[in-house]
Order: sequence, then C-alpha cells, then structure tokens
Amino acid sequence: MISPSFRCFGIVPAAGVSKRMGAPKLLLPYQAATLIEHVLAQWAGSQVEQTLVVLNPGNQALIETCKSTRAVHVIPDPAPAEMKHSVQAALKWIEKNLNPNPNDAWLLAPADLPHLSSRIIDLVISGYDPCRPSIVVPRRGQRRGHPALFPMSLAGAVDDLQQDQGVNHLFDLHDVADVQVDRWDILADVDTPDDYQRATKDRS
Repeated sequence: MISPSFRCFGIVPAAGVSKRMGAPKLLLPYQAATLIEHVLAQWAGSQVEQTLVVLNPGNQALIETCKSTRAVHVIPDPAPAEMKHSVQAALKWIEKNLNPNPNDAWLLAPADLPHLSSRIIDLVISGYDPCRPSIVVPRRGQRRGHPALFPMSLAGAVDDLQQDQGVNHLFDLHDVADVQVDRWDILADVDTPDDYQRATKDRS
C-alpha cells in the first residue's frame, strides 16, 4: 500500500491527432470499451489518488467518451503542440486544485498503452521513497518503459526544459531508480494499424 506520507497523481496525455494510425486511435474498440476507456480504467484501479487526461479542445468525440471515466479532463486552449505541453497543463491543474506537497509524486504515460496494467503502475509507485525522492522508471532488460514517476519537486523542472527537450530529458539531469518488471506492458504502444492489430490479437 502507498505510505500515507505522499500522494501520487497520474498524467495521461491524449491530445495527439493519430497521424500514423490514420484514424482516432483512442476511440478504437478495445475489449468491451474504447482504447482510452480501457487505459483510464487501469489508472483508476491503481493506487494513484487522481488521474488527469489531457485532451485536445478540438476533439469533441474523445472529450465526450472520457466523460464516462473517473479521470479529470484537462483541456488546454490552444491544444498542446507536444507531450511536454500536456504535462505542463496537467501539473498546473494539480498545483491549483490538489495542493500537492513536495514529497508527492506524479506519474506519466501516453494514452496509447493498452497493455499497461494497474499492477505495473503500482509496482512503479512502490519503488518511490519520499525520503530519498528520485525518478522511478520500469525496466525490462535494457529498455525503459512507462509509466515514469517523478517527484513533485521536479514539476518546475518541466518548465525549465529547452524548446527541443522533452520530459525524458529529466532522466539525464536527475537521479533515476529502475524497477525491473517481467512483462512487456511497459513498451507496447499503439501508433499504427499493425500495432492495433497486434494489441487486439494479444488480448483476444
């Protein structure tokens, strides 16, 4: 269980336009729901206190679908141009509405990870020590995956990133603790029709 000394918040950027898929991938069927509903249900079943999904204000269909979930909808205007901007919008919402403490943490994973499970999310959380705050990342073999956990004290560091630097640049600047996992859930996103076919076949 999570120590009562800190809280965790999930950030799920979902403001992309699915260029490589050629269709709104987060609205594609997955199991008994849409892909986005399935992903947000995994977050809701984890130990995070609140999940924020960041949406494009021009994607009304996705906004309506997300209303059936327990996630908070963050809808920046204008739409985030990059994932980093989605993260900044979510962190500002957390700061304004949830009064986070410096030893709290936020987790980040894209919305197109249908195999990401509540178990993996909780495993990453279990690797966080608020007394020795560091970034926590799941690893399978030599590859790092999602979600990544960041101490709340690094929220301001996202704003300090250069224009050409993504959030993963923080790995180069701060301590990182790896959590070994035994599944490939942390690696398998859905960007193309082939990715989607594999994802649905794997869970059929």
